[in-house]
Amino acid sequence: MHSVPRKTLAALAVLLSILAPAAWHHAHAQATQQSQPQRPTSTPYAGDLSIFEYADRDQKLHVDRVMDLLDIAPGKSVADVGARRHVP
Repeated sequence: MHSVPRKTLAALAVLLSILAPAAWHHAHAQATQQSQPQRPTSTPYAGDLSIFEYADRDQKLHVDRVMDLLDIAPGKSVADVGARRHVP
């Protein structure tokens, strides 16, 4: 019977320990992606965004009332989650 040198076995073990997790991750990512339903989405607005900007916008949106209801005051931390045009 033919014997395999220890160095070859060690190299194969190292290679397997590197490739096996990557192969598992790839297979898992594909399975996860395939199991998620494809939902229809709308076409992003491509028009002029200035139609959403007007002088009394904060009054019409009741910004001060919303801030009060949420108990947002100076010194509190908040996150602004939204899409807004970058204005330098």
